[in-house]
Amino acid sequence: MRKLNFLVIVAALCILPAAAHAEFLFEGSIGYGLQVSPSVATSGYNVMAAAGVGFLDKILRLELGVAVNRDQFAGTEYQLRPMVILAPPIIPFYIRGVVACADLFSSSRQFAYGAYLGAEFWWLFAEVGALPRIINGSTSWTAEARVGLHI
Repeated sequence: MRKLNFLVIVAALCILPAAAHAEFLFEGSIGYGLQVSPSVATSGYNVMAAAGVGFLDKILRLELGVAVNRDQFAGTEYQLRPMVILAPPIIPFYIRGVVACADLFSSSRQFAYGAYLGAEFWWLFAEVGALPRIINGSTSWTAEARVGLHI
């Protein structure tokens, strides 16, 4: 047990200085969705701006985004999207986990969980993912493709 405690302390001492060098991030993107369940239909476009911090040389990023969805089913919808991004340093691909929070200030708050797979090259990124949406009381899955810039 002492060896395990010692290893945990040594690992923490090695990781904490790298995590202390957090970098500020900002990104803007535009996406287009396709409702895939229960029926197939276009769900319109959205624009998102996100700010966050990157740790461990941006391998782990935490972001908070504000998305404006404009679609033919629900009109204009505003979402708050906390995100966690895991980007291995050797390959240009990353995984993004998203929690979409709609109607935050009403009694009918809605939360949806989704994921994206993306590729990044310098300041540009492109990603595809799936996110459930609740429109007029029914849940529908939306596949979304988005492109954007991050600095």
